[in-house]
Amino acid sequence: MFLQKLAAFLRKDVKLFVSYKLSFVMTFLGILISVATFYYIAKLFGQSTNSYLVSYKTEYFPFVLIGIAFSTYITTSLQTFSANIRQAQTTGVLESMLITPSSIVEIIAGMSVWDFAFASIRIFVYLLFGMAFFGLRFSSPNIPAAILILALTIACFSFIGIMSAGFILIFKRGEPIGWFMGSIAGLFGGVYFPVEVLNSKLQVISNILPVTYALRSLRHAILAGASFRSLMPDILALAGFCIALLPLAVFIFKCALRRVKTDGSLVHY
Repeated sequence: MFLQKLAAFLRKDVKLFVSYKLSFVMTFLGILISVATFYYIAKLFGQSTNSYLVSYKTEYFPFVLIGIAFSTYITTSLQTFSANIRQAQTTGVLESMLITPSSIVEIIAGMSVWDFAFASIRIFVYLLFGMAFFGLRFSSPNIPAAILILALTIACFSFIGIMSAGFILIFKRGEPIGWFMGSIAGLFGGVYFPVEVLNSKLQVISNILPVTYALRSLRHAILAGASFRSLMPDILALAGFCIALLPLAVFIFKCALRRVKTDGSLVHY
């Protein structure tokens, strides 16, 4: 039953998306331009960044491409729940969905399933463009480890995204949590460069962000073929973030939902 509901949400969102053909074309053109941009930035830097990339066994272009491609999952996890709830508020369907037999988990998951599916498509296109046009190659990636890391990463940032959704329920507009996390990820999380480039004081900030452990372990798994044993510290750190954030996300969202139901502001926007 749960999977049937997810499939129904997915069919609806796919039909909406493909009806805007120009948006579809521009999305993938934008990915190609982004890949090309970082390819030529990598050529400009040449060997100057390689001293920071020894542990990844790669050069700057594969390093940064993995970062910008898989940060798509992070951005989606942070934004999809609050964005979809906000859209449901403004279109007047949120209250209708909440009085159906579907649970709040099914509703939130259903509204967001297409965003995660499309994020997967975008990541595939990033890597495809990199391999087809710019010589990207992977020698011996540790795929099982990468899948586990991705699952933990999506879970971790989804919990933060659910907190953001609770903020939207109450305040109805711009929420700071997802925006803040997304903003600092590029600088302190190692999306565009290794965090080792930062000075020791700034690395302290990096070490308290889950994105740092997610991207570092993912790159080591995909680019260097690192073993589960060597990846375990980062995997355990991600698991720890998940364990800490899950009850907090549930608590915040339930409190927010209870408050808007009590004061009658659920349908206000």
